[in-house]
Amino acid sequence: YAFHWQRFLFEQFPKGIRNFARLNHAGVYSLYESIPVEQRIFVAMEPSPHPSLLHLESQAHRLDLPSAARLASTLGSVLAEMETSSIPTRLLGAYDYTLSPKGTPRLRNPAAFPGAPEASFLENSTHLASLLEPFLPDDPKSHELLEILRNPGTSAFDLLQRTREF
Repeated sequence: YAFHWQRFLFEQFPKGIRNFARLNHAGVYSLYESIPVEQRIFVAMEPSPHPSLLHLESQAHRLDLPSAARLASTLGSVLAEMETSSIPTRLLGAYDYTLSPKGTPRLRNPAAFPGAPEASFLENSTHLASLLEPFLPDDPKSHELLEILRNPGTSAFDLLQRTREF
């Protein structure tokens, strides 16, 4: 069993790396290079110097509404590009979203690897709403943004358009 699992990983990992490499978006940390050497693949990725939502949550940090809206807009933009390029998406968690001190959002690798579960734009959008809700003030504008994330429309392009208009 272990041999088959290792073989599966060795065969599927390069495909996952190729999926990630095809995604060239300013809102995603970059894959610089991947080098296969014998039974290994060395991967060089752009470092992510900013805290993730998970880190901010552990510090009981609050987000301002513009930062949360930029995060939602970045998600829509990245997912729209992934839809256009037929790159499968995985479900993103609190660790995968980062924010600079000025509120500039970036995502860690959103590409799903072959054999791993894929997620739709709707799953990612509604999950981001649940992640952001504890960070936001309890006011009508925050509720409006969360409602956009929970009901984004029929595609990632709809989500992008609605969050940009927000």
